[in-house]
Amino acid sequence: MTINITKSTTKELLDFYNSHVDQFGWDSVKRFSDRVSAERRVKALLDNLGATTDEPKKKVRRNAKTVESKPTRETIAATKTKAPNKTLSEAIAESWKDPVVAAARKAHHNVLVDGVTYRSVLDAFNQLSLPISKHVRFRKMLKSEGAANFDGHHFSLVEKDGQ
Repeated sequence: MTINITKSTTKELLDFYNSHVDQFGWDSVKRFSDRVSAERRVKALLDNLGATTDEPKKKVRRNAKTVESKPTRETIAATKTKAPNKTLSEAIAESWKDPVVAAARKAHHNVLVDGVTYRSVLDAFNQLSLPISKHVRFRKMLKSEGAANFDGHHFSLVEKDGQ
């Protein structure tokens, strides 16, 4: 059982492919999306059959990408793991049960800038006429490090009263 992939018509490749795929439990196809995929899939089929083609061997380039056969529905289904169907609000509610996450989310800080206390990084940026567009990124850095400098001002986190 041999076939010349490059000289066969796409219809011949389709007929050959569909006549042999049942041996592997693969699905037959009505048509190939293009000539390249037809040749690739018939080549993969021949490799699995252990058959050879009537084509001369091509020179293999160094660092050439290898083409693997297309995965079947069964192999795709076997690799997928289904996550539980939760809505976003259910997932967030579940995450609050972790004490570390809950404590981090409940933590609120004032910001001490050059000896003056502000209620938030945004408030400090507004009062000091600093670029508002940069306060979110800076706030994240400040939260992770506890203290940082921005535009010549020293910022540090201070716990709010009542915590």
